Amino acid sequence: MSGSKLWTRREIDRARIEFFDTRVTGRPEIWQAIRASLEVMWKGGEPGEDDGGLATAQMILNAAEITLPDGDMAIRGCYDSTGALYRVPEHVVSDPANILDDTTADATGKSDDEGDLAEESEEVDEEILRRRETKGKAKAKEMISVKARFQHGINGDIVFKIGKNDSVRSLIKIITQRLEISPPKHVKINYMGKLLKESTSLSAQGWQEGHIVNAWVLESDKTTSN
Repeated sequence: MSGSKLWTRREIDRARIEFFDTRVTGRPEIWQAIRASLEVMWKGGEPGEDDGGLATAQMILNAAEITLPDGDMAIRGCYDSTGALYRVPEHVVSDPANILDDTTADATGKSDDEGDLAEESEEVDEEILRRRETKGKAKAKEMISVKARFQHGINGDIVFKIGKNDSVRSLIKIITQRLEISPPKHVKINYMGKLLKESTSLSAQGWQEGHIVNAWVLESDKTTSN
């Protein structure tokens, strides 16, 4: 489908969100790992990574025991540790070659649901502003409990205490110290299928109190942060 259809950036982004939000088969934690690894690739990796995020994406898949028979998720999909197959469309894995930028699409009238997309964009902007206002009004030293779930049941679910406005990096530091994790091992935090930015708080990235985050202990020659 992606070989003949003309896509815009907005359509690709929306199609990817809809794909992962509508998975009803397979293990949720596997879909979360697949999504997190692809998000690393979509944005081209972190600053300082010269491989476009490939190594980090592969570490996420390895941590979740996900294998790619052909090395390309779009060809034959990928498998979890039980042998279950997870198929991901080509346009979800990587950008199609015939993608249009949104400016061109708007000028040609390509998108027939432009109004809906604009409305969605406004709603997202309003939500971001609401979260920022909420964050600004929060008490500086108000503490919250964050339950972290580790891959493959390692260490079980562990509750950590952090400041409500503390960054994800602070949570990672607490986890690292408590579990005595040292380089080359490092921790990444995933929530609702998204790898969280370390420089931003949990609540600013959509996390709600009482929800569980996934903590992945990865291993590499170097660590990266947002």
